[in-house]
Amino acid sequence: MLKRVLVCVLIGFIILILGICGFCFTYKTKYIKIIEKNLTNTNFQITKSFVLSVIKNESGFNQNAKSNKGAVGLMQLTFSTASEVAQKNNLNLENLNLKDPEINIKLGILYLNYLFEMFNDKNLVILAYNAGPFRVKTWLENNEIYKNNKINTPFKETNAYLLKILKDEKVYKFILKEK
Repeated sequence: MLKRVLVCVLIGFIILILGICGFCFTYKTKYIKIIEKNLTNTNFQITKSFVLSVIKNESGFNQNAKSNKGAVGLMQLTFSTASEVAQKNNLNLENLNLKDPEINIKLGILYLNYLFEMFNDKNLVILAYNAGPFRVKTWLENNEIYKNNKINTPFKETNAYLLKILKDEKVYKFILKEK
């Protein structure tokens, strides 16, 4: 009987350790120093938690990630978006290596800031990051975002993206002890 209890306790302990390891692997905080450095230049309340949740969902923290639509790096920026953001912020376009975490995160945060300037609403910013700002503007003009007082765009993927970002942001706020 005592042997069975000890085996159950040991198995429970192993499951707990594996769960903690899995949680830590899923909710990485890699690149936090780069994020902190680049948040000082934003006009809006873009938090470390918010940026980490975008990186997690966009690239899974793979700096070499590339989408089938040509988006590159941690925050999955297209070259045209990155170039536009760099020009608006008077940044040098010569060495625009979007696989470089420093460059990608800097431009990604500046792009989020631009979207906040455009929409001034976190939910709309998230939708625009996924589907594009012009599509979100069109949805707003055509009353296609809100249905029954809930966000429900014409794109299921975008709706799911919004929920994942918000969920992961809450987890990161807990991990980082952000308000």
